[in-house]
Order: sequence, then C-alpha cells, then structure tokens
Amino acid sequence: MTERGVNYAKVLLQLDVSKKSLEHARALLNQSNELLVALSNPSVKKKEKEAVIDRLFDKEIRNFIKVLCENEYIEHSEAIFKAYDKLVLESKNMISATLCYVTKPSEAQIQGIKQMICKKYNKVDVLLHLKEEKDLIGGFVLKVEDTEYDKSLKGRILDLQKTLLWR
Repeated sequence: MTERGVNYAKVLLQLDVSKKSLEHARALLNQSNELLVALSNPSVKKKEKEAVIDRLFDKEIRNFIKVLCENEYIEHSEAIFKAYDKLVLESKNMISATLCYVTKPSEAQIQGIKQMICKKYNKVDVLLHLKEEKDLIGGFVLKVEDTEYDKSLKGRILDLQKTLLWR
C-alpha cells in the first residue's frame, strides 16, 4: 500500500464513518466493476460522477468517494479499505491473521494460536480468519502480516522435494 493510500485510510478513520455506511460503500465498489470503471473514467464528467455517488452512497461517505474520484484514486478504494481495517485493528492493539487448515482446529487449539500470536506480536487480541484448504493434505498454514508459518504436509513435501533436487 502506498503512503497516499494509507493517508486516505487515515482520513477515513478520522471521519468516523459508521460501519454500515463503510461496508455498503465497499460492497458497491467491489461488486460492480462497471461502477468502478465509470467513476475512474476521466471522460465521464465530474457532475455525472457526483450524481451517481449521491444516488448510491450513504451521505456520510459521499464526500470521501467524491474526493477519491476527483483525485483519480477511486480504483484504489479496496486497498484503502484494507488499510483502514488495519488502522482500526491497530487502534485496538489487535492484529489480523488467517489460519488455513484441512481439519478444523478445536476451540482450545484456536485459543492457543491466538495466545501465541498475541505474545509474539505484542497485541491484546487477534482477529483470526479460518479458511479450509483441503489441498494442504494435513496440518495448517498461519499467515500473520507478511509472515507465513507453513506447518502443512504439503509444505513439508515441497521442502523435501527442493532438498532432494538441490543435491
């Protein structure tokens, strides 16, 4: 994410937009490629873009969307929303992680993973996304920020293949 995008996310955080309005705007921009193309198209007049924004978006986020269009940055809206999500978590001293698994872990295992992440990253809580991936064969893959902990059978097999090929 660029510094410019992070700055937009900070502004969005300062605007204190309701979660409902934010999710509605995010859904509109993510689910309608035509809308995103029209809003980012420089040949579409500013007044036409503003009319569409006024009709589709909640009042509390309209001006933010208009500024993104005016500054030709609307195509980066999803990255801005992701940076916003990260800022919200940071403000609560939390972190986001994804756990990919073959067999869903027990609640005790999930709590243990959360405790490990909290300790390692010095956070009070973890927003843990669970994702089933049968192609891992067994084990799990934990993704926290830019770090991936691969404890899957698939990962071990690939490591073994690399080792054997390297010899």
